[in-house]
Amino acid sequence: MSYKKVMLLALSVTMISGCTVTSNLNSSSSHESIPSGSGSAEGSTSGESSGYIMNITKEDVAPFVESPVNIKFWNPITGPDAGNLQNLVRFWNDTYGNYIKISNDPLAENDHYTRLLTSFADNSTADLTIIHSSRVPIFQKQGKLRPMTNMLSKVGIAKEQYLESIWNASVYGGDVYALAWDIIPTVFYYNRYLLPEGYTEEMIHSDDFTVETMREMMKAAYVHNPVLSKRTYGMAFNYAFTENPFISMLYQMGGKPVEEANPTVPTFNGAEGVAAAEALRSIPFTQTSDGYKAASESGSNHLNIFRQGRALFTIDGLWSTNSLVAKNEQIDTGVAFLPKVDETATRSTYGDSHVFATFTNNSQSDHKDNAIGLVMKFLVDNSIEWYKGGKVAVRNADIENATYKAMPWAFISQKLDKVVLPQKLYTYSTITGTTGEYISKLCEGTLTDVQAALNECASDAEDLAKNL
Repeated sequence: MSYKKVMLLALSVTMISGCTVTSNLNSSSSHESIPSGSGSAEGSTSGESSGYIMNITKEDVAPFVESPVNIKFWNPITGPDAGNLQNLVRFWNDTYGNYIKISNDPLAENDHYTRLLTSFADNSTADLTIIHSSRVPIFQKQGKLRPMTNMLSKVGIAKEQYLESIWNASVYGGDVYALAWDIIPTVFYYNRYLLPEGYTEEMIHSDDFTVETMREMMKAAYVHNPVLSKRTYGMAFNYAFTENPFISMLYQMGGKPVEEANPTVPTFNGAEGVAAAEALRSIPFTQTSDGYKAASESGSNHLNIFRQGRALFTIDGLWSTNSLVAKNEQIDTGVAFLPKVDETATRSTYGDSHVFATFTNNSQSDHKDNAIGLVMKFLVDNSIEWYKGGKVAVRNADIENATYKAMPWAFISQKLDKVVLPQKLYTYSTITGTTGEYISKLCEGTLTDVQAALNECASDAEDLAKNL
């Protein structure tokens, strides 16, 4: 069993005991010394000065003058979007860090969830975390998440401010167990400079754009110079990121990963899943007239190839936009939905969400919860800075914000019917998490029988799900 499967299985383990956590902040005894919270912060990802919204009053912060709080903040934000979160944390700490300090402690995604699971043993989980919406059901079922309904209500965060489907995804029994900060769909990047003659940007955005049309464009954009041994690819293929594209294409064909009525049963190995896997694995094997593949080889860095202007297409999460969306001598990047499997499919893409969550731990108190509420209010009030790192808005006011509307991916907010959210099932993240390994091997060619590979994957997934 792979390491990833072991960690997915570990989600079922519930562990107890405890230790105390103390803060180490310098306090100020003067209410008058509390800053007003207005102003701007240097160091935005654009390099310009950014004015942040600070709807926090001196009265809000006053209780923390004599009793300051340190908020341990765990999150998996280590990619190109990390700078956007760091900007916000830095501004908060520069303003109110003497009273409520955010101790930002990010780890890469797999390590982040490993740390969370390990922390359950002694209740040492951080005060505030970012997790993915797809993982909320399992943590809620295990009793690890604390309701944050009252915490949000105290700072004026309410359902009416959010997209209904996003808010409801974290509601159980009338209580809110997580607060969404974004939608993070899997998207299709293209370089306008390399569009082949006879093909247009409008075609890429059309509801009729299929994998087959994409393959034709890959062939037309491919250039091989044997003298320089340099290739311009049709696709910089991301062999390490096949789970989300597969789930997206499965939904396009009308399938679902998990049976709703019996959530321990995977359903991605049916006819819809086979069609999705066949379409996805056909991409890296697109052959050119000179005998070469029009897609990059396994082991290559798809991000670097695309940034260097050596690929027409690549597939990645929207969160990679800080790294991929640019206009310079090498690239002029556009963003679109994934191509659809074939003419019978509905063009759509899968999108998870980053959500704020509070786990049970041995340092929780009403005093600290009040501080956490203020921090979350600040972060969501300044979601525009977060969206700059490649995120789709979830608050109604943000969707209409002029700065957000100018972002190259803001069109997704007008086509949310094409973004498929995770099933609200406690087995969902475990079952879908098994697919990447098998789909990657199909795309690399180390597995060749699609149906057999999906059946084996489904068997593995069901074994794991039954132990949750």
